[in-house]
Amino acid sequence: MGLVYRIVEEKGYQEFLILNIYTGQNYEVRIDQDKIHLFEHRMEAHTTPEACPFLYPAQGDEPASCTVHLTRPDVCREVFCCHLLIADGEGRRAGRVMGTRHLCSETPQLEELWESRVRTLNVTDDTAWVEIVVGILIDAGYTVRR
Repeated sequence: MGLVYRIVEEKGYQEFLILNIYTGQNYEVRIDQDKIHLFEHRMEAHTTPEACPFLYPAQGDEPASCTVHLTRPDVCREVFCCHLLIADGEGRRAGRVMGTRHLCSETPQLEELWESRVRTLNVTDDTAWVEIVVGILIDAGYTVRR
């Protein structure tokens, strides 16, 4: 997302004007009160220069955290704040995997598959879990973007 959004202006304490460099649209975002400490230390933790300037990367067992979650741009709400984007066989969005293994399904078929094949998985390693889930989804005819 660092390749999509750029900070244009710091408007005040923990408030920023950002620009979507593809659409030219500006957004005002504010650091969530409970994430100020994460925002202040995000650059120390980053290993990916093209990451979103408001993303605090995953650290050990702690997941990544959007520090402007409450005021994030619409495009982040729709697509980018997810681990997996799932499309059906015709390329239509069927669902997203958000946060820690949470499905936001847009079809009953995907929800049924998730309940019967994914929710019952007993895999503790996140990387292994993702690989298994992607395999299940692909075998069922879905396309998965990471």
